[in-house]
Amino acid sequence: MVNRLVAGIKKDQSLLGQPGTKDTPFEAPPPVVLIIIDTVSRALQGTVNEDTQGLQTLVRYVEEIRGQFYSKPNVLLLHHPPEGNIDKPRGGGSLRNDVADVLNLKIIGECRPGRCYGAPVVDDQ
Repeated sequence: MVNRLVAGIKKDQSLLGQPGTKDTPFEAPPPVVLIIIDTVSRALQGTVNEDTQGLQTLVRYVEEIRGQFYSKPNVLLLHHPPEGNIDKPRGGGSLRNDVADVLNLKIIGECRPGRCYGAPVVDDQ
């Protein structure tokens, strides 16, 4: 799973290289700085569960992916809360304990697929 993902990222990255000038025959592609995994559930489907052990396995995979790039890119994991409890992360606290930062984003207002209504949230601090 990890090797296939890394190979796909590197293949796409290689397409970003530019033909160079007479003195520089080829300009290297830019470094990978961000990898987005959307969503954790989809990434784990069929391999491991969203319990503590499964999420710890995912964190090991993420570190393995980062280690394949000299730039050590950041990885953004998109993960939905469980049904009926938007303030509690899935998988207990294991994922929260193993990552650098956790953002809990909430929709304010009415939202349907392709259409959201509501005033933007302004933080006065």
